[in-house]
Amino acid sequence: MATATFKIERNVPVPRKPYRYPFSEMQIGDSFTVHVGENDTAYTVANRLRSSAHWYIQTYAARNFGYEKKIVVSIDRHSDAAKRSRKKECVRIWRTE
Repeated sequence: MATATFKIERNVPVPRKPYRYPFSEMQIGDSFTVHVGENDTAYTVANRLRSSAHWYIQTYAARNFGYEKKIVVSIDRHSDAAKRSRKKECVRIWRTE
């Protein structure tokens, strides 16, 4: 059996996975909403957002900026955005620090 040969390359940047949510663009006081899909519940969407925010803070913000961003997630049933959604609820996430 023939031995495979590989060319070793140096200084090739690792591709970055795009973030699903705009955490890196948020300033203190900014927020955005995520509408609840047909097959989801507000609780599921809120947990998904918390998990994504936690991952972003631990793997990106803390390493690159030396601090942790603070995020608050809340189920919203009263805003105009919630009233426009099909399920009449959405999840809002704020950057507080």
